[in-house]
Amino acid sequence: MQIEEIRKADLNFLCIHEATNMEFHNSDEVYEDMKAEARIDRECMWILHLINGRVIEKELVSMGSGNSAITTPREVFRRAIVKGANKIIVVHNHPSGDPTPSDADIEVSARYVEAGKLLGIPLLDFFIIGTKGYTSFANARLGGF
Repeated sequence: MQIEEIRKADLNFLCIHEATNMEFHNSDEVYEDMKAEARIDRECMWILHLINGRVIEKELVSMGSGNSAITTPREVFRRAIVKGANKIIVVHNHPSGDPTPSDADIEVSARYVEAGKLLGIPLLDFFIIGTKGYTSFANARLGGF
């Protein structure tokens, strides 16, 4: 297998899509659904794509290192546009277990909020999950919420 083929296979792995058909009524329900992902040993980011309040897809968009999972609005909203989602929720883990947002987390969420406004696909919430709990940016009024 050539290196390019391996790279392509790795990228396919990062684009994991799972249909859940779940409906969340509060931030505790989102955390309960994503709690298993809080134990992952590297930073990851998932997008929950919603139509009429139901999750039509849970997408892993980034798997990074122990303390970083780099994404841009392009990756965050690409599948939402393709799938026709009318809202999204972003969930991001902290392998340390501590769900306290960093300055970078707050800046990134504000960019996603603005991008969602421009695209007409609102970002309902930006979560940081860890084994010690979670932070909902919408509840805490952080990062443009």
